[in-house]
Amino acid sequence: MQVYREDGLTLDQLIAFAITEDHARQEQVFEGLHHNREPWIIRRDMTAANVPADDRRAVFVGADAYVEAGGTIIRDLFSEDRGGFFEDAGLLDMLAAENTLPRLGHFSPPATESSSEIARSLSGIVVGSPFFVRSPDNRISRSERLNSCQ
Repeated sequence: MQVYREDGLTLDQLIAFAITEDHARQEQVFEGLHHNREPWIIRRDMTAANVPADDRRAVFVGADAYVEAGGTIIRDLFSEDRGGFFEDAGLLDMLAAENTLPRLGHFSPPATESSSEIARSLSGIVVGSPFFVRSPDNRISRSERLNSCQ
């Protein structure tokens, strides 16, 4: 607020900082600003570690389930989009994974090749030892070149 009072920020820039009450984060973003202090850049930097509410994971999990699990949603009081940002991306990922597993049921991938067929197809790639590997276009890898020089 002091910087705003001293004409160091415009009202739009101040509004962009108001997306969070985390004063330390506000100071961090302010100190990181250089010549470009557009409000959208400030808002982007203030929410860089957060997940937008329209992200697929957030939509899949849902705001109610996220908050019930202990998550916090920050909302910009000054924008028309009231969806906000999910603050804890790790919690959101965990909830999305937990919701995905029961929906998959007992999934087993279709059997295409037996392990012996896969081993046979890989046998031409391995040269002598597991550390000597040729690429699919039959070029010698860096490790094979180094070992051949010893």
